[in-house]
Amino acid sequence: VTPDSPTQRVGHEPVSELKKVERALPMLSLSNVFDEEELSAFDERVRKNLAAEDIEIETVEYVCEPKYDGLAIELTYEDGLFTLGTTRGDGRVGEDVTANLRTVYAIPLKLTGKHIPKLLEVRGEVLLPKKSFEKVNAARAEAGEQLFANPRNAAAGSLRQLDPRITAQRPLTMFCYGVGRIEGADLPETHVKLIDQLGKWGLNTNPEMTKKVKGAAGVRAYCEDLESRRPDLPWEVDGVVIKVNAIEWQRLLGEKSRDPRWATAYKFPAQEEVTRLRDIEIQVGRTGVLTPVAKLEPVFVGGVTVENATLHNEEYISANDIRIGDWVTVKRAGDVIPQVVAPIVARRTGKEEIFVMQDKCPSCKHAVVHEDLRYVIERILKSIKRAANDEIRMGRRAWMISALGIPQIGPIFSKALAEAFEKVDDLAGASRQKLEDIPGIGKTRSAAIYSFFHEGKNADLIAWIAGRGPRPTRPIPLPKQSEGRKSEVATRCVNLACPAQSEARLRHFVSKSALDIDGLGAETVSRFIEENLVAEPADFFNLNFKKIEEMEGFGEKSAEKLKHSLEKAKSVPLAKFIFALGIRHVGEVVARDLARHFGELDALMQADEDEIAAIEGIDRVVALNLAGFFADSTNRKMVKHLLKAGVRPFGEQRVLGGDLAGKTFVLTGGLDNFTRNEARDEIEKRGGKVSGSVSKKTSYVVAGADPGSKLAKARDLGITVLDEDAFTKLLGN
Repeated sequence: VTPDSPTQRVGHEPVSELKKVERALPMLSLSNVFDEEELSAFDERVRKNLAAEDIEIETVEYVCEPKYDGLAIELTYEDGLFTLGTTRGDGRVGEDVTANLRTVYAIPLKLTGKHIPKLLEVRGEVLLPKKSFEKVNAARAEAGEQLFANPRNAAAGSLRQLDPRITAQRPLTMFCYGVGRIEGADLPETHVKLIDQLGKWGLNTNPEMTKKVKGAAGVRAYCEDLESRRPDLPWEVDGVVIKVNAIEWQRLLGEKSRDPRWATAYKFPAQEEVTRLRDIEIQVGRTGVLTPVAKLEPVFVGGVTVENATLHNEEYISANDIRIGDWVTVKRAGDVIPQVVAPIVARRTGKEEIFVMQDKCPSCKHAVVHEDLRYVIERILKSIKRAANDEIRMGRRAWMISALGIPQIGPIFSKALAEAFEKVDDLAGASRQKLEDIPGIGKTRSAAIYSFFHEGKNADLIAWIAGRGPRPTRPIPLPKQSEGRKSEVATRCVNLACPAQSEARLRHFVSKSALDIDGLGAETVSRFIEENLVAEPADFFNLNFKKIEEMEGFGEKSAEKLKHSLEKAKSVPLAKFIFALGIRHVGEVVARDLARHFGELDALMQADEDEIAAIEGIDRVVALNLAGFFADSTNRKMVKHLLKAGVRPFGEQRVLGGDLAGKTFVLTGGLDNFTRNEARDEIEKRGGKVSGSVSKKTSYVVAGADPGSKLAKARDLGITVLDEDAFTKLLGN
């Protein structure tokens, strides 16, 4: 195994703490300027200090770069190999995050090119791109985990993990923008040439946005241009870094105690506005989740007028102490849903109201369920009792141990514990030495397990699981590392007849990703419900078209068009039909996996929890929801009505030319002749599989315009990369 092998990126053991590292050459901070006057003053100081070194110049050549809003780090390469990665810390002392940085595919494990230095310390910024941040937070919201406030916090939190496997799950990237110590090679004459050289050594830089400019006027023009483009950039930037371009002049200008005299940062105004939170309303989703929505006094932010903003969930409101009547900061950037960031506590009058989540659904007035760890454990305990044999029972005990969220104990080690201890009390009472003797557990994990079972706050929970005590009365948040996190920490209406849920499910059923019925948008579905035309999905296929023709906005032509769309939709791929049912935790990818495995609807409906859980990529939580959904008589009746109405889900057809069976594809970037879904369909029709991430099992990466980090990872792993022409030829088109 070579030092730069892809296998060296993963597999590092969790640590109990991040070690401190003292660096020989400090990472200095930058001074800030906030307006043109301060920028001109900086330029004047630079020229004055150069004059003191007998360099008289009227216009200084600067270099401008985006000021990335991430986490500053330093990479150390010895003889071209990545040996150490540290956070900035206080500048002189940082934290060792080498194992975590190895999981970032934008960071090469080995330098390439010519004249590689014997020692190179590279400074840069680790970032989480905006779209990746949205996906990470969406996943955390679904899992009931606390949301990251912004991409910077997400990047910092991801990089400072004690377990590199968690960092590896976050799509971090990095840009290099400078160096510390360098031995065995000479520095280029200018900063721009330095960035070019770093790129030649295989380091990730951003030369397209690293620009030479003339004097303060050139800097101002760059700042104005970048600020205007800021909403459309793929990562968060909060300003511009301005540096004297000549390396020799940088040396002559030197540093002050905390920052260099040859550089500064121009800070952009924040893309946030302040307004009053008038009220908090509750929306009910198709799975019954009650979501709080902020009703705001209208405010213009991020290019639009905002009156509603997300508050995510009750936990987010409580953690941020957001109250009705507060003046709040509202953030919106690009296509991100507006969100309330924080209250302005100093402006409180004492009349503000603390938000309390309702105990009844606002739509149907049914009592709601406040889901937490107790809810998940309860379901697992019931499934253990239903287990058909000892092997299944052991697997479910492992699931329960994993759901507890014991630090550093995921599904693999949970299984080892379940095999070693049949009863929870035996596990809870085990000595550290006995735990340590279990293969793979070791000292660090045994200490974490022992600590968990001997913490007083967990006593009631453990007694309940062991059958020695009642169900705990206090809510218990789902642990961050729990497999059970996929059951959201949420307030949920469990009434299947809830009108709000029914409408949301009907909208979902006909949506583009589901049955994709042309002419049935959200507004039309709402009108049909009001007119008592539809109450369940099968009603769409038994519509009273004479009544529809008489409705405002409709006529004979539009009614006929809708009738044609509905008739066409009766023949539907099984995967789309499964997704259209709106089963909790069953997204498009899971639906495709289910369709591929079972091939027909009846087989899926008859499958039990264990058969579903055995499918690769489907966990127990999803299996439990699926089995429960089809075991419910109301849901079975709904499916029966759809089939009676003429809906015919069909299994996958893999009869087109070109055998892609057993091949796994990853799509990245935009294609000219295919949408992402069309490309996926073409692959799957030929027996191939599409994955969302690149791994050693990936057969091909199809790269279109503006590919993301997946392309770099593919090249790193030596995976075949296809452009659109090559992809089209492979399909046989």
